[in-house]
Amino acid sequence: MNPVNPYELLYMFRTGDASAEKELYRVYRDMIISIVDKLIVKNKPLQLYREDLIQDGMIEIVKAVEYYREDREACFSTYLYTIVQNSLFAKVKTYCRYPEIQFHNMRSLDDPQINKKLRCEATLMDPVYYLDMREAQDRLYSAIHDMNRKDKAVLYSVIRDEPCQYAAEQLHLSYAAYSSRKTRIKKNLQEKLFKNI
Repeated sequence: MNPVNPYELLYMFRTGDASAEKELYRVYRDMIISIVDKLIVKNKPLQLYREDLIQDGMIEIVKAVEYYREDREACFSTYLYTIVQNSLFAKVKTYCRYPEIQFHNMRSLDDPQINKKLRCEATLMDPVYYLDMREAQDRLYSAIHDMNRKDKAVLYSVIRDEPCQYAAEQLHLSYAAYSSRKTRIKKNLQEKLFKNI
């Protein structure tokens, strides 16, 4: 089957033509693979999910055909590219939460490039940076969870930005004891947060 143009192919697909469906998948498969491979080049751990990402991208073809409107002055391939890219990025954010992703393939938090990334507008949009931050966040939450009740109360007073004298009074501590606890908590959290770096 050789349709005259992509719009004819879309029309045939929408009318249930099985050969048009196969042709549509064949025509756009390379584009989807290219999008997935670009994601993987930037985020090596995603290599584990390459086939899944390709399949997810192929599924998006049906959605794109359903929602594409010819009167919007955008060609179908551009529309499909945007739909697939957005969908795959959402999937990447999901995979970032999976513990089996190989963190040893990622940059550590002490990477010199991190300072540059902090100045980048879309820092958290970078999946590798996001994964590094998630790992650090998990260590921080674990350290807070392991603290005793009094230390947690001191930490929460610091988070609430309460004046030291007021916080010490509320917790029935002397100013010196409060300051000492605060310093010790900060040191302990830093050690646990950066212990693998």
